[in-house]
Amino acid sequence: MMRRRVYRSIGLVVVLAAISGLLVSLAGIAGVWRVMRSMKTGLATTLDLAGTTLQTTSEAMAIAGGALDQADDSLSALVDTLQTAGQSLHDTIPLVDTLALVAT
Repeated sequence: MMRRRVYRSIGLVVVLAAISGLLVSLAGIAGVWRVMRSMKTGLATTLDLAGTTLQTTSEAMAIAGGALDQADDSLSALVDTLQTAGQSLHDTIPLVDTLALVAT
């Protein structure tokens, strides 16, 4: 009879532990469900921001590429101008030599 009472007490404790474990599990599932919704929203916002940032960066890189192309064109024009000026100076050397001979 004493044994039976001990077994019942132990059984009752095990049943109560199982019920409390079930309640804790349900509370955990509900908590995860709530957190999951806010995490989805936060993740979607973060991904949208990342997409916008990448788009803006891409546009900035295109503008920078255009500016570099224009600078390259300007430098090419400057090189052509300097070469033409150098050739003009080179071509005037005989004239200067002739004028020097005439002046002396």
